[in-house]
Amino acid sequence: MEKEIYNLCDFLNQEEIDFLKDRDRILLTNKDKITMYLKSNNSLKQQVTKIKKELDIDISVFTYRNFLLKYFKKAYEEHNINKVFLNSQYTILRLILNEGFDDSKKIYNFLLNNGSLKIVKNDENSVIKYIDFYKKLEDFISTKNLSLKIIPEDEDNLNEVDIKNEIHDSEIVEIIDNTKRIDIELIDDSTETHNISFLKNYYIVEEFSGKKFDFIEKNLYLIPNTNEGKIFDFTMIKELIKDVRLMPEYSLVLYDNSNIDAKIYIYRYINGDLVFLDSFSSLLIVDILDLINLALKKFLTLYKIYFEKENKYVKYENS
Repeated sequence: MEKEIYNLCDFLNQEEIDFLKDRDRILLTNKDKITMYLKSNNSLKQQVTKIKKELDIDISVFTYRNFLLKYFKKAYEEHNINKVFLNSQYTILRLILNEGFDDSKKIYNFLLNNGSLKIVKNDENSVIKYIDFYKKLEDFISTKNLSLKIIPEDEDNLNEVDIKNEIHDSEIVEIIDNTKRIDIELIDDSTETHNISFLKNYYIVEEFSGKKFDFIEKNLYLIPNTNEGKIFDFTMIKELIKDVRLMPEYSLVLYDNSNIDAKIYIYRYINGDLVFLDSFSSLLIVDILDLINLALKKFLTLYKIYFEKENKYVKYENS
């Protein structure tokens, strides 16, 4: 059986709240207002706009989301479910009335395949669960007086699987990834806190810019394909990074592969390894040349400090 989740804020007394940092204390003192925001189905961006105006707090969407995950986890998950379902209602009506879909699982699978059930836009694994979906769907078709077969989740079977399952190392790692919080330094000297699971899949960019390369993380490095007549061996550089631990943990690392496929690859440096996150066209770096040049300079500075045998890691264009 799936574990029940709670709102931590419901278990904090005023003395415990007063002990917290100012921003969290002010938000928790106004928890009824936060609850109202979450029930309104406004986006987090809209909620943050209201918070800034009504509570006079300077807070980003990322920081607000982290706050909700910590203190309003149950309410935030319910908000996500409601928001995703609300955005899918028109499609659900079309599938039932005009496309002949006759049961809840067919509708769920259709929405799942076309990406309509995503909670986080760019995360393929972040979707509302079927058990939450069919309960919302059941209420929806009742209010619309529609006929549809609702296929409930086989909870007895799920319970049996849960009882038989043992705790594996991968499950323990997942628990740690979702609970351990890491402060990421930003270029304006502020920080944003995220769990390791987030950092293994995402990176922080300028809010609302819509561009995947508007990096605002302070620890950003660029590994070149070539520089000043040298051709860098990316495979060997990765080994160097792993052996020598050149850069701070959780740094963002870009690899310029533009000479091969016209792309810049984005990695996260975690425990000595480069975890792939994304890529973008190298043609777009014209918009962030100052940032790219600084990231390149930071890598070359570290490289010159730590390497011993240069030709182990680079070749020369004229050789």
